[in-house]
Amino acid sequence: MVEYDNIADMFARLEASAVSYVVLRNFDNLLEDSIYMAGHGDIDMLCADMKQTVDAIGAKPSNPEFGEYGDGTHFYIVYKGKKVSVDVRSVGDGYYCESWEKNILATRVLHKCFYVMNEENHLYSLIYHAIFQKPSLSDEYQQRLSDMIGRDSSESELIDCLEDYMKKNGYNYVYANDFRVPLRQCMHDRTLCCYSFSERWPHFKYDTKLKTIDFLVKLKHKIFGDPR
Repeated sequence: MVEYDNIADMFARLEASAVSYVVLRNFDNLLEDSIYMAGHGDIDMLCADMKQTVDAIGAKPSNPEFGEYGDGTHFYIVYKGKKVSVDVRSVGDGYYCESWEKNILATRVLHKCFYVMNEENHLYSLIYHAIFQKPSLSDEYQQRLSDMIGRDSSESELIDCLEDYMKKNGYNYVYANDFRVPLRQCMHDRTLCCYSFSERWPHFKYDTKLKTIDFLVKLKHKIFGDPR
């Protein structure tokens, strides 16, 4: 098992292996030791080849019960004795539509010692992530996106902005292979949706399970009282 003393060494391994990747977001403090020591650090990546990427950095699956590469997304590395989560998204996995994922990698730019998206892809992919891959748009994300655009923007305005961009580039709303990543159904133009029932079904089952558990917990508290 590889143990890192410097996160930059992980990116050096990727460079040496000629892996095509980007860090998706939250990369400004990625090389700082303090965030990992505090247990807050995690790394989200998009790559061309999941196995090549995982092998290059010596990552281990967070759920090894599913096999050598776990569920194909959730991994970890060891940094100064602490586990650091590394989510590895790959082209064709539905995290974004495949043509968008390919463009993200083709137009990547160097940031310090690792690769990130160019400014355009960073903005629009973050709108997509903050609105459609979360239960709701948080105030923090809304302010961050407004700052990036240069004006205060409502959720509706952000969706319109995103969909204009998607139409121009031929991108679509898709369901991720990872059923824990939602696709919130608040899009304005549903002609941009491109998914089948079989792709949506695992998400529906997972969402139903979570809602059922939440209902039962609330019912238990109502009947027996909150144990706190």
